[in-house]
Amino acid sequence: MRLSKILILPFLIAIPLASFAQRPGGNLEKAKKIFEELLVKTPNDPDVYKYLGDIYQASNDTAKAREFYAEYAKRMPSDYYAHYRLGEMARAKGDSAEAKKEFEEALRLMDSSLKDPAAKGARARMLALTGDIDESDELFGELLKENPDNIDVANVHIETLIDTKRAKEAEREAERFASKYPESVSIKRNLARAKIDLKKYDDAEIILKELMAQRPDDASLKTDYAYLHYDSGDWSTAGPLFDELALIYPESEDIRATQDDIFKLSRPYIIGGFDLRWIGDEKSYGPYVKYVHPIDSKWKFEADYSIDRNLATITGFDSNFSTFTNTVNLLARYKPHRSLELSLGPSNQFNGSSYVPGAIGGATFDDPVYGRADLGLYYNKLFDDPTSALYFDGKEHIVGVTYENTFWDRMILTALYSSIWYRVDGAKTGTGGGDDFGRQDQGGGILQFIVLHKPRIRVGYGFIYTKLHIVNDYTPMIPLIPESEFHSARVAITHEWNKWITTDVGGFVGADPKRDISMFDLYGFNIANRVKVSKRLELSGGYEYSSESIVNNVGRYQYFFVDFLYRF
Repeated sequence: MRLSKILILPFLIAIPLASFAQRPGGNLEKAKKIFEELLVKTPNDPDVYKYLGDIYQASNDTAKAREFYAEYAKRMPSDYYAHYRLGEMARAKGDSAEAKKEFEEALRLMDSSLKDPAAKGARARMLALTGDIDESDELFGELLKENPDNIDVANVHIETLIDTKRAKEAEREAERFASKYPESVSIKRNLARAKIDLKKYDDAEIILKELMAQRPDDASLKTDYAYLHYDSGDWSTAGPLFDELALIYPESEDIRATQDDIFKLSRPYIIGGFDLRWIGDEKSYGPYVKYVHPIDSKWKFEADYSIDRNLATITGFDSNFSTFTNTVNLLARYKPHRSLELSLGPSNQFNGSSYVPGAIGGATFDDPVYGRADLGLYYNKLFDDPTSALYFDGKEHIVGVTYENTFWDRMILTALYSSIWYRVDGAKTGTGGGDDFGRQDQGGGILQFIVLHKPRIRVGYGFIYTKLHIVNDYTPMIPLIPESEFHSARVAITHEWNKWITTDVGGFVGADPKRDISMFDLYGFNIANRVKVSKRLELSGGYEYSSESIVNNVGRYQYFFVDFLYRF
């Protein structure tokens, strides 16, 4: 959740001058003016840059804060502090690779024999955020044993527990300190944050409302309250709150990014376009449109329409379906948990008098630590045309599973499996029939390594194994390959030219030893561009080419599309 971006409280970890501005009676603007005057008078004093970085970060002006921390790091290359703060800002922005790099540099520079509780607390936090949980817990334990009443260290510990997915422990620790120090605003803020992580939104709201009643002019509490409603999916309340915060913090990247998120998540949108696809000699083309209507953070509904070439057919099947079919899908999506989404709805194909009822469903689990897993299910009657002389009764079942995760911020693992069953129960006209059955299984994966983060360059190896099982003379119209073992070397590049334009480029070369096809005889590439025209409108277009269809192993594959996305 984005709440962590604001709740990295500067006064918790050895930032005395910035903390002055955060405490009752403090004034950020007054502190900023004092240190900007000092910068003019003593431009060679590194501490001025350090404290201006603290002040601008406390003001949510992260761009300015980064500038001053970077300058401090140049002037004091042996001090860990700037790298620590830059790491916190990178982590808050979601750039885990950059955060880890800065934290590791800060730990390298930090003298492990430092006795200052604030520095030791910073060390313990960085150890946890770079993966050394046990050593971090041990160091926090020592600090709190030496000084059990140190609220600043306790706050750092609580924040670290939350940021390392241990919100229940954080809640217990925060409640313990809140009972001892009921006047501590910082402890109560972290208690609210722990409860938000545990989805105890009502409890968190009570805490924050009490604090806001005590300190009605505290913008940081207003920020916490706004993020509470953002995280709970109450976008109608969160939107105006962030509009108010944008006036308080006009330079805040986080506030602007969250405003954009709320707009994207809460507004209905439509995608419309045209695509053209070749698989071997088969060609399909036509318009497509998709409408998505979010209700809240849990529910949204989708409807989409496209014209498809019907490829899942059997010899002798109704000729209407060997041309084009109109496909209409209706889907309801439900999120019982922030990491889990379930979907279900009808899928219908029709052309003239031919009509195929079906259903689609699925589940997606998406977690920043455990990765993303997708389950897709599809069912339809193969064909159901009572006016056709060749009327069969059949079914098609498809199941697909994919899993993807990133390890050590460098390695991306993608695993996939799919299976398609075709079943023909019999010919209603009295000819043929007899429980015919066919199945195609496909499984494999891709292992990629991130060579560079900006632009994002990945190189990797892919493997896909395909096996066709045929029972009782099942005869598909497409001459599927009985067995295939596709190996490939691949590269992918994503480049953000600016905040408006993004380009994706990729390519591969491959071999198939099962069919005696050597490396470089199979190849392909793709290119796509996305242009953000405005807050509401985005344009996309792309082209993909493969010397052979990887799905069906038949003929070359080409795909071209242009579309737009518009948010209402």
